[in-house]
Amino acid sequence: MPHKQEMLPFVGELHPTARQVGALNMIRCDDNGRWVGAMFDGAGCVLGMQWEDNHPANKSVLLVGAGGAGRAIAFAVASAGAPTLTIFDIDERRADELAKSVAAATGCATSFGAPDPRGHELVINATPLGMKPNDPMPVDPNRLEPGSTVVDIITTPDPTPLCRAARQRGCRTQGGRPMHEGQAVHALRLGFDYRPEGKSLQDIGMPSQPANDAAPLKPKF
Repeated sequence: MPHKQEMLPFVGELHPTARQVGALNMIRCDDNGRWVGAMFDGAGCVLGMQWEDNHPANKSVLLVGAGGAGRAIAFAVASAGAPTLTIFDIDERRADELAKSVAAATGCATSFGAPDPRGHELVINATPLGMKPNDPMPVDPNRLEPGSTVVDIITTPDPTPLCRAARQRGCRTQGGRPMHEGQAVHALRLGFDYRPEGKSLQDIGMPSQPANDAAPLKPKF
């Protein structure tokens, strides 16, 4: 798995996205030879949810996973207008510290809690659970509220076991692809030469040489 927090000491400068989250998932070398690190998991996730009509604004959110991706998503979801956010991680201390940091930075009512989706309008899996055939579910799908939205940031398999089970419960679901593509839009706007594997700039709705102030566009697929 990516070492998003362990990479921090190896870059010379942190973009504000990485500085706030305390993790990074992209680096580039600037004109002075300095390595710059940024984190687009959160912004990409929220942009992907917006494209899929699953925006977190005004929704009670359960986030499972407080690693590098989970940290970024927590700050981004709270900043995007979620009124309440519950964070669970097997490392309870890590989840509790993240919840306090998010609450202080955004004003969102954020707390550590159990991975129980009952009562939540939006459930996000930011753990690797589901990548391997014998992985347990990150949440009990029988506790999902029918009509709620489940976002699983895993890209393979697609759909994930969680998303398949959520659909059987009458939930909206979203896989990891929109988040992955959302990251590309944000990264390219800030000068990071990154795009989903096998995709050109035009494929993700960007001009061949995007301007730094260009508005993010929805990928064209």
